[in-house]
Amino acid sequence: MMEIRICKPPEIEEDVLDQIIDLILQGGQIKRSRSGIKELMYLADYVAYKIYYNVVICTATLKNQFPEYKEKVFNLANGPSPNSYQKELGFIVTHPDFENQGHCKELLGEFFKRISSNTIYATTRKASMKQILNKLGFRQTGVVYNNDLSLLIYDQSFGLEMNNLASNIAQNSGFLQEIRF
Repeated sequence: MMEIRICKPPEIEEDVLDQIIDLILQGGQIKRSRSGIKELMYLADYVAYKIYYNVVICTATLKNQFPEYKEKVFNLANGPSPNSYQKELGFIVTHPDFENQGHCKELLGEFFKRISSNTIYATTRKASMKQILNKLGFRQTGVVYNNDLSLLIYDQSFGLEMNNLASNIAQNSGFLQEIRF
């Protein structure tokens, strides 16, 4: 049985939070300690995760990033003003046994129903993550920095355009089900 949950950090059961942190550490992209990640998690607005028989298989977080970090990222990427983007979509990771099966794409699609009204940015090294984020309305901005990191910003108008296009396709083709990217 699979289930997507979207919660405020204090609402997450301790054993589930431990699994989420383990998954983030296993991803190898975050250079923080377990306690450092936990601290950032509790500063976040929301954590989304997909659970399969009591095992967290993928996760994403809408973070409130420290201003110094955000300014550094936007400056290194030669991006627009960081003041225009208040939230970071981060800690996006899928368990290796469940990669390339659409779980992250589904999770982010559900998560975006809740968070898309925010001004959001994300950073990633992975081409597959760029593709997923592009489908949600993110666009790469500036230059690649630190050898392989890209800064992406959420374009609400493009994201809404993609959702409207999907709805029109579904209605015109006679499908009653919701299309997810």
